Amino acid sequence: MNLLINNAYNSMKYCIIVMVMFMGEIAMAHQSNLSTTIFSRTESGEVIMQISSSLTAFQGEINYNNPKNAYKSVEEFRDLVLKHFFNTVSMVLNETETLSFINPTVLLGHETKIVAEVMGIPSDLKTLHLKNEFFKDMDNNQSVVIFSLERFPVKNNCVLNNDNKQELNILFQGDHWENFDDMALPFYLKFLILLTILLVMGLVFYLIRKKRKESPSAV
Repeated sequence: MNLLINNAYNSMKYCIIVMVMFMGEIAMAHQSNLSTTIFSRTESGEVIMQISSSLTAFQGEINYNNPKNAYKSVEEFRDLVLKHFFNTVSMVLNETETLSFINPTVLLGHETKIVAEVMGIPSDLKTLHLKNEFFKDMDNNQSVVIFSLERFPVKNNCVLNNDNKQELNILFQGDHWENFDDMALPFYLKFLILLTILLVMGLVFYLIRKKRKESPSAV
């Protein structure tokens, strides 16, 4: 009897997990303001970037950035998606090495995807700049960036949105990655800079007044 109860419990638990995963995929497919950008490696060693969101989000961006009736077929829609992709997505490592996206493919469905191979990753990583403005015209857009690659940030998953201008800027410091925005100047340095500016402004004001007093009065 206990064995039957355990088997029934495990079966129910498995069904619940599957249902939760399925419902999660449905939710993502219908949330037009949510997207994911995932970098991963295939079994054969290629690095792949995948941008995923609802078909509604892709259609919204294409319709917004193109004239009415810009496409009349699935292939024309795919071509416009790829054109928008190349115009809005870029990635630069070590400040000078721009990565290339090779053979991008558009996979249409409730959850639509752009899949492309990434080329040009250097062996030594110091800085990373990612810009993904693909969905910038969607209200309250949020794009989660996930790196599933060695040497890339793992715990620094970032959400791109209009507040951060759809950009991720991070620097490898010692043994971890840090956002450039988090590397603000210490308070005492900010105070010294502000004090210096005020002193310079005061000196300029004093010299101007002194010069005016020394100048002969107009007759």
